[in-house]
Amino acid sequence: MASNDGLNGAVIVGVFDESGSSMASSGVDADGLPVAVDRPWPTASLGKVFTAAAVMQLVDAGLVDLDAPVAEYVDFPIWDKITVRHLLQHKSTLPTTNPFSALFRCPDEATIAEIEKLAGKEPGSTEPGETSSYSNTNYLVLGRLVGLVTGQDPGDYIQENVFQPLGMESTYWYESQVGPAPLRPLTDCGGLGETIGTDGAAITTIEDMDSFYRGLFSEGLFGAEILKQMLEMDSQVFGFRLGLGILEMVNDSYPDDLLYGFGGDGGSFKTAAFHDPAKSRTVVVFTAVGDQVSLLWEAIDWANQLTN
Repeated sequence: MASNDGLNGAVIVGVFDESGSSMASSGVDADGLPVAVDRPWPTASLGKVFTAAAVMQLVDAGLVDLDAPVAEYVDFPIWDKITVRHLLQHKSTLPTTNPFSALFRCPDEATIAEIEKLAGKEPGSTEPGETSSYSNTNYLVLGRLVGLVTGQDPGDYIQENVFQPLGMESTYWYESQVGPAPLRPLTDCGGLGETIGTDGAAITTIEDMDSFYRGLFSEGLFGAEILKQMLEMDSQVFGFRLGLGILEMVNDSYPDDLLYGFGGDGGSFKTAAFHDPAKSRTVVVFTAVGDQVSLLWEAIDWANQLTN
């Protein structure tokens, strides 16, 4: 199976636990070369977990209040009933951008104006906090919040305070940072600029995703109380319970597996990376063919058979 991005049925799967790691890949890239297990891959919405972690760091530092209006932290109009928590939970009621726009977004003033225009829209009949509605705009606004609160480009802040401390050497924001070439071609923006696509414009590897979750769950980014708040599942998207930027995944066929993480859909490719803290196990799937959630559970089933 070949895609229009030259992914050619590529799949990368990794299972990481305390005994070691098992990684596998298949397919070839646009140059006809086999896809290696350490090949960088675009996150799509999986990158939202990085933005959520950065926001929770600011909460831990006392710089951001989850239940304060977002309007207190940004310099553009946004309805004062929308809180930081609402954005993290996808309960803000803000309309979404094109679901694949993060893949093609270039760092320019027109894009920033688009984000701010969406943020300034008030809903008709639904109040923030009442219902869940997945919206990329929530995490675009959170990225702006991170930048304005810290006084840094949000990508630089996340690179310095999330990626680097956790040893995520192959993870970066393709709009603003230089890193290993990803599998699929990305929009040529004519040079690096501001990080705008904090809803999914990151590149990573399966090993870096394991490093991220191990750091997150071992309190390498913030304390236990902040992690506990992040894992309070008070929202829901795509049929899964959602905390503050992180999903909970369960499957009746695997009652001993309780996973936390996120995934992404870039159209021609998909991602999923989840961690089971009880088993100290991370499972990551990057794929250009099939359903990433089904592949994730297949990998978990395989891992369970090895340990039973």
